[in-house]
Amino acid sequence: MVAPASRGVPARESLWLPPVDSPAIKAKSLDEEVRWSLTDVVEHVFPRAYQPQYHKIALALLGQLSQKTALEAPDLAAFVGGNGFSKATFYNKIIPRLIDVGAVKRERIGQRAMRLTLSKSFGNYLQKIGREWNSIVETARRRQPEPAQPTAPAP
Repeated sequence: MVAPASRGVPARESLWLPPVDSPAIKAKSLDEEVRWSLTDVVEHVFPRAYQPQYHKIALALLGQLSQKTALEAPDLAAFVGGNGFSKATFYNKIIPRLIDVGAVKRERIGQRAMRLTLSKSFGNYLQKIGREWNSIVETARRRQPEPAQPTAPAP
């Protein structure tokens, strides 16, 4: 068993969740009918205010992946070089983090080459948390006794 870190949750294992009543969230809306952009979603993995370069690179990569079904090693090299991104940041920070949260899936082709594809694991994970929380709230509410109905005064 691994001992917990003494300084809180490691950044690599966290998501940025501003308060639900913050201007950042109110501007986007939590209404089910209002669609968020890719930028809005990436903001929770790589918050622009705290990790602007990571945010920019991840957004560009996910945008590219959303237009193609997969990016293989030559595509990734061209992407990094064509955009002037740091290879070390891209391969050591961005890709591992997107894999960790389940936004992309890495498949090995041969010994070293890789293929990246979009993954639904990120969405499924967050939906599961949301559904379970809603179930916990509903269960708690249904366990509460019904409020007593006022009785009519006796004649």
